Formats: sequence, C-alpha cells, structure tokens
Amino acid sequence: MRCTRLRVRLSKETGRTRYLLTGTLPDQLPRAALHQLLSLLSYWSGERLHVVLFADDPGWWLEEWTDALCEVPERHLRVQFRLGRGDLHGE
Repeated sequence: MRCTRLRVRLSKETGRTRYLLTGTLPDQLPRAALHQLLSLLSYWSGERLHVVLFADDPGWWLEEWTDALCEVPERHLRVQFRLGRGDLHGE
C-alpha cells in the first residue's frame, strides 16, 4: 500500500522540530506544483533544501526532474546527484 509519511520529532540540539517526509510523486509532476512544494518547505524550514537524485536505476525519469528542479531558485535548494545504491535515511 502506498502512503506518504511525515515523521516529526524534537531536535534537542537546536530546539527545533525535525521532519522526515517520504512518499511517492507522479513521474511527471507539473513544474509549478514542484516549485510550490519546494518553496513552501524552504520557507517554513528557513533553510535551503538538499535534494538528492539517485541514478542507480534506469535514469529515463532523471531528465524530467533535473529540468524541473532547474526552474526552482537556487536560494530554495541544493541538488546532488548520487550514483549507486544509497540509503535515503543517511542523507
């Protein structure tokens, strides 16, 4: 069963709330919707988002996401490409 999960907990070091958001999005998410989502997360966190694109599987979908992310202002995110199997929780 697919579901989107939001996990929140107190960060004792900073006195802020830490969150982990996992789930699925359509392969061809409208660019305006992606920009809106990332901008809101950046605004409320007060930080740039660190976006990691994994290229360990067939990367036909990677170009769509790269093009869409290029339209998001640099002040909102930092993009990293990772090859090989990776653990999302280690980011």
